[in-house]
Amino acid sequence: MNKRIESCSKPVVTCYLGDRDEASPELPNVTITNNLDDAATAAIRLAGGIRVDEGSAVSPEALQREQAKLRSSQKYVRGIFAGGTLCYQAKQALKDAGLAVYSNEPLEKDMGLRDSSVSVEHTLVDMRADEFTEGKPHPMVDSTQRVQRILAEAGGPEIAVLLLDCVLGFVAAEDPGGDIAPAITEAKRTVEQRGDNLSVVVSVCGTELDHQGLESQIHSLEEAGAIVFTSAFQAAGFAAQLVTGKDK
Repeated sequence: MNKRIESCSKPVVTCYLGDRDEASPELPNVTITNNLDDAATAAIRLAGGIRVDEGSAVSPEALQREQAKLRSSQKYVRGIFAGGTLCYQAKQALKDAGLAVYSNEPLEKDMGLRDSSVSVEHTLVDMRADEFTEGKPHPMVDSTQRVQRILAEAGGPEIAVLLLDCVLGFVAAEDPGGDIAPAITEAKRTVEQRGDNLSVVVSVCGTELDHQGLESQIHSLEEAGAIVFTSAFQAAGFAAQLVTGKDK
């Protein structure tokens, strides 16, 4: 692969999700990145463009306000993902923030869930895994299982942040944001009824050219009480900051 890349006449961007040390040796015409944000930014710049949303994130003041709503007993991030790559990237982002993350598709073998239906401490669940999709539709087209898991997570007294993705496009549901919005509202209400606050952080992967419409999806999610990012990497970083207070 390295020989093919080295002989390529055009600049190449590689994205190795995970540690950069595991990436291939650096080559003169290659820009090596380890998250999807940096990969997209590098490609846009190499093509002579400008990424208009680069660095867009919630202000420090907004972060502090959201942190202040959480009680000391609320400690953990719980993620429920339809996109496997986005889940993997989120796990790496939380790990880089110093958080040990359990998953049904863990980064380290000893962090695997014994029961994928039960979260442990910081947990990110990849719901497109075979255990959830055998004989059932993919979570990108049918949110039924994700809705059930969102409501179940709200019952845990130590949950602080619910981290979700929303994927647009031809292979996704007609209204993915609208499908999970009622569950987000109900989950927040459930947590509020016991005197706590649930921060719901959602990344929307798509554009206004997708038939679902980026802005309408964002609107549905924000109306439900979610904090919405158009970058899954930024969303995961924000979730980590909420429970660590660190600027990662």
